[in-house]
Amino acid sequence: MLHTSVYHLSFALPLLLGAWSVARPPAEPEAFTLTVVVRGATQEGGSLDAALFASADDYLNAERVAQHLTRRRTAAVDSLVFHGVRPGRYAVAAFHDANDNGKLDKYIYGAPRESWGMSGNVRPRLRAPRFDEAVVEVAANTRVVIEVKR
Repeated sequence: MLHTSVYHLSFALPLLLGAWSVARPPAEPEAFTLTVVVRGATQEGGSLDAALFASADDYLNAERVAQHLTRRRTAAVDSLVFHGVRPGRYAVAAFHDANDNGKLDKYIYGAPRESWGMSGNVRPRLRAPRFDEAVVEVAANTRVVIEVKR
């Protein structure tokens, strides 16, 4: 009898120990900071808004933003910092909410009335910048400068 119990234990123990090592979750990919330096706002006061988009499908859709930051404008050059950004391709949109109403004001025909900018500082004349024009590669802590203009 003793021999049978020892056999079962010697067979079951490696299986249990092996299962523990398999059950460990995979390591999370490293996360970084993405610092967005905003320059060019000419009006005093208000706040700065920045949105981080993680894909072309989510790009410029306010309901599908990866992260959003808002802060009071304190200087001619301000920065906002996105934390926990996984490695990948992103686009950043920023604007100076001069009247502090929480939105980018537009003219009746749809053009922005407040200063705005994109990563890559792309400013096509009659359309919004495309995701691939505004891409920022994040593989480490990253800093981008966005010039906001009307």
